[in-house]
Amino acid sequence: MVRTIKLPLTISRFRMNIKKSSSSNSTIKPDCSFRLASIPISAAILISIILLSIILFRHDLVKQYQMLQYVDDLALMAFRNTKVLWASWWFMIFAHVGEAAYVYHLLRTRSSASTKSTILWVIQTLMLGFPSTNIVKARLVNKSLKKAK
Repeated sequence: MVRTIKLPLTISRFRMNIKKSSSSNSTIKPDCSFRLASIPISAAILISIILLSIILFRHDLVKQYQMLQYVDDLALMAFRNTKVLWASWWFMIFAHVGEAAYVYHLLRTRSSASTKSTILWVIQTLMLGFPSTNIVKARLVNKSLKKAK
């Protein structure tokens, strides 16, 4: 005799919409459930961060690989010297940390997002910055517009 067990919670793949079992018809849907940012934009930002970090922290690798030498030459041509590269790296770090703190504040004060969803948003914002912050702000604006109607 085979018994099947119904699980009380189901979670969708990209949006953490948590549904209770069919015995109670209520559904828990966090207002700012997690959503990934655009893949091409995410890839471009992450590759840029990695390349800038390699140029600044592992310059020995730049000398070993021809592709990294081209990136280093392009960066120095655009920014003129390494002091500006360091300044841009630190600005990027502070901006991403600031945006992640802002997203955390928004999700904790203006939405009913779950803790897991909030953590995922903060991690994504630390890595990507503005695209992730923009998604959260747009979702909160949509939520407030729906409440106004």
